[in-house]
Amino acid sequence: MTHRILVIDDEPTVRGMVARILKKGGYVPVEAEDGEEGVSLARKEPPALILCDVLMPRQDGYGTLERLQADASTSAIPFIFMTGKGELGDVRKGMNFGADDYLTKPFTRQQLLDAVATRLERRAKIEQASRERMDELRGKIMYVLPHELRTPLTAILGLAELLVCDAEAMEADRVADVAQGILDSGERLSRIIENYLIYSQIELIASDSQRLEDLRGHVTTTVSVDIVEAAGAAARNAGREEDLAVTAEESSAVAVSDDNLRKLIGELTDNACKFSPPGAAVTVTGKHGVGGRYDVQISDHGRGMSEDEVAGIGAYSQFRRDTFEQPGTGLGLVIAKRLAEVHGASFEVISRPGEGTTVAVGFALP
Repeated sequence: MTHRILVIDDEPTVRGMVARILKKGGYVPVEAEDGEEGVSLARKEPPALILCDVLMPRQDGYGTLERLQADASTSAIPFIFMTGKGELGDVRKGMNFGADDYLTKPFTRQQLLDAVATRLERRAKIEQASRERMDELRGKIMYVLPHELRTPLTAILGLAELLVCDAEAMEADRVADVAQGILDSGERLSRIIENYLIYSQIELIASDSQRLEDLRGHVTTTVSVDIVEAAGAAARNAGREEDLAVTAEESSAVAVSDDNLRKLIGELTDNACKFSPPGAAVTVTGKHGVGGRYDVQISDHGRGMSEDEVAGIGAYSQFRRDTFEQPGTGLGLVIAKRLAEVHGASFEVISRPGEGTTVAVGFALP
């Protein structure tokens, strides 16, 4: 496969020299005389890698990188700065903007080719890892989801058949129990389907820069109410109302939509109830933190997770299911994580096996 490399530099001599080296190295160079043209070319046909000068008219290198990273179609392209200024401060500034590497002019032919090859190899490894994760996810969906859908559906059909065949002979209390079983299984099935659809929707939004930008413009002004009500509903559904303690400071606004805040709090509280024993405390707190953020923490005193399990949090993953049997697709925690990410919030899981888990989410203040 021949890689297209975009070279952005306002000096024709330098740009031409870099392009010739790349061409002799087996690459297909594409030239742009400044950041404006470079961004336009990258959006029309994303290259495999971008080499960009720092000091340019109209749009400098930092501004160019910032615009490219704001666009989902170009944000993952490896980016290497080229500059005649090699001071440490400039290198740090470039890396802080998200550059993958830095070439200081004048550089040799071999230094250029080595830098390009290194970044392309790293990108290939990341893409391969991503493909493997997607293959793993597909496998989990094929294995877990049909089972999780079939379990409540089987209960609904079985109990409904019992009513059809024996309702006349049943006492009223027995009919009520069977009807409650149908309702419980129906609600479980509904939640599985709802979470599957929500997860799919989140992934679609995350891959669309415009929809992501629109979503991040949403705020909620009923933060404390949302937290208290969402946590309370989750604990009530789990039969753990007595174990729940919720405190939430008022906030004028938090950068997350009302529905998504409630969903996130609900899923994390449900998880805390699901993976801790009855009688063990589940605490939910919301308060203003440092750096202009609103911090939410959900803690339990359950079985906890190892470092590897925390690192492996993903859709349709359940940990130690052979040891701890529980219903569910494993989507609750990852939905909360992805909701935090699409809203630009921080998300951290702190857990120790046998001691419990704390999930900390930091929302920006608009």
